[in-house]
Amino acid sequence: MSRKRDELRAQERQARRTRITGVLTSAFPALPEGEVAAMLTSLRADRGIPLRDLGEHLAAHPDALTSGDPGCPAVIVRLIQALRDAGHGGAVLPGCSECGRSDVPLPRFGPGGRVCQACGAKNSKRRCGRCGRTARIFARRDEGGICYSCYRVDPQIVRECAGCGRVRMPVTRSDGGPLCLDCWTPPARTCVSWRR
Repeated sequence: MSRKRDELRAQERQARRTRITGVLTSAFPALPEGEVAAMLTSLRADRGIPLRDLGEHLAAHPDALTSGDPGCPAVIVRLIQALRDAGHGGAVLPGCSECGRSDVPLPRFGPGGRVCQACGAKNSKRRCGRCGRTARIFARRDEGGICYSCYRVDPQIVRECAGCGRVRMPVTRSDGGPLCLDCWTPPARTCVSWRR
């Protein structure tokens, strides 16, 4: 039974790869089929969820590589960047759906489409389950999400510092136990940009 299922999945993957290759070579005639396969492999989009997302999005939006639409999965952004790096200038990177910048990575998905890190953080503010303030949620607890101020004094996090004995949030742990920020000394390193 599992062998037959594996064969069906392999056939599905191959059919998706063939459709994706067709879309790419029609949108970019100078792109050889062998380069498409290598590109999908290097982006880890030749199997699993990325291959499915890529295939489904290109089927629904054949112009996704040239439209600059931010409402796309992350694999489309990676593919467009790879196409541009390979010299295929017709590929248009989507811009952040909030601020419009296209020169920054778009790791998150917001209500209007892909968003940059700054806009994603700005939009991720919620009501803290402990203090009630609207802030960026730092951790999840039984009462809901908590902000960084509440996290710093969370009984699950704070420990007695091995250096000063105060109950604080540890920044590191040594052989002697947890150390707070005041007691921790960063390791000394040689500056690589120092010139004589």
